[in-house]
Amino acid sequence: MIKCVIFDFDGTLADTAEGILRTEEAMLLEMGLPKPQGGEAQMRQGIGLALRDSLHVGCRIEEARLDEAVATYRRLFDEIAFDYIVAFPGVKDTLQYLYDKGYLLGIATSRSRRTLEYLLRKMDIAQYFTYMTSVESTPNHKPAPDLALMLLDMFGVKGDDTLVVGDTIYDLQMGRNAGCHICGVTFGNHSAEQLRSQNPDYVVDSFDALRGIL
Repeated sequence: MIKCVIFDFDGTLADTAEGILRTEEAMLLEMGLPKPQGGEAQMRQGIGLALRDSLHVGCRIEEARLDEAVATYRRLFDEIAFDYIVAFPGVKDTLQYLYDKGYLLGIATSRSRRTLEYLLRKMDIAQYFTYMTSVESTPNHKPAPDLALMLLDMFGVKGDDTLVVGDTIYDLQMGRNAGCHICGVTFGNHSAEQLRSQNPDYVVDSFDALRGIL
């Protein structure tokens, strides 16, 4: 029986793609680098990973310039991205429903704690989450299970009592590696086909469809 739900943030709770992509484009322009072959579709493949890995996978930044890319992205993000980031439809109402039902709600994200807390307040959903783990919480990032395992310990629950919800294969791999049930959402950054390749317990096409699972 599911007692706890762990959510990814980017592409699951919040539509952050436009803000991220605009920031990445400005970063590439400032660094004098072209968009990766595959354009935005390729850039989306890095979303969900820790920033250094995300820029390497999505933007194809070579190792020698990754530190510069990370610093440039972080400087530009606050200036560019925040205005484009909003909660997906149905997020607040569904979180209220789950909260009222007594589910333990947490977040496991590759985003920084600072921007996570700011965006949760901006979207008026911070009040629903008891615990959160972020990129600073552990050196072992998604798809490693650490972010989820830390939350299981904080909540005092087992993996079999927990559902991990995310929009990328990295989220689903994290959840499965932590021994949790997993649910993919198709409105984020990875396709339904990519999500189903991980053999999730559930796949949903809208956030409020979680009510039919829980």
